[in-house]
Amino acid sequence: MGGFLWGLFDILLGLGITLAGLRMFFAVLPIAVFIVGGYVAGMAFYHLGDEGGFFDTSASILVGIAAGIALAVLSYFLWYAGALIVAGSIGAMIGSGIMAAFSSDADVLNFVVALIGAAVAILIAYVFNVPTWVVIVGTSMFGAAAVVLGAMLALDRVELDQLPEGPALAAVNHSWFWVLAWAVIAAIGIWVQYTTTRDVEVPEGRWTRLQPESYARVDRRST
Repeated sequence: MGGFLWGLFDILLGLGITLAGLRMFFAVLPIAVFIVGGYVAGMAFYHLGDEGGFFDTSASILVGIAAGIALAVLSYFLWYAGALIVAGSIGAMIGSGIMAAFSSDADVLNFVVALIGAAVAILIAYVFNVPTWVVIVGTSMFGAAAVVLGAMLALDRVELDQLPEGPALAAVNHSWFWVLAWAVIAAIGIWVQYTTTRDVEVPEGRWTRLQPESYARVDRRST
């Protein structure tokens, strides 16, 4: 039952992030960064320590929560840092997914490749400096991953204690159908956000604070 409830929560949250990531940017970014930061911190604790699993020990949960809160606060004061973190999470998923295609085991090498994927994605997002597209693509792909993981949990295709292995590894190991579903949902999210948020702007400066009156604001040009 716990897996079903977690899955339902992931599906609802993921759909919101996928379809309205840019328009709900002020609220979504800190939440997404909290989830990503907490999850990655928990995975790091799992792979680098001797713990039994992310949801099996109070220490790893506390590490994840503390890291998630710290990064969420950082994303509020430096909004583009949060956008880069979301972009990095996508790179990590792609990296771990590629490794999962060749190995069914979650090991240190998979974790290292995921970190490399995150670093490459962050570098690309930073160098090309297209913040609106970073937010649209990042939130769509991140939200789609949450939807797919939620569906797998709700349908009992994956257990909670398998989450430290990473969503990409879980999806590839169970069926390529889930990978295809993630790609389709992400593509739909990108299209929906692009077509419904053409009048939305992100803060002008990359290293500024998120503010309700300025973030993702609607252009109110006089007629």
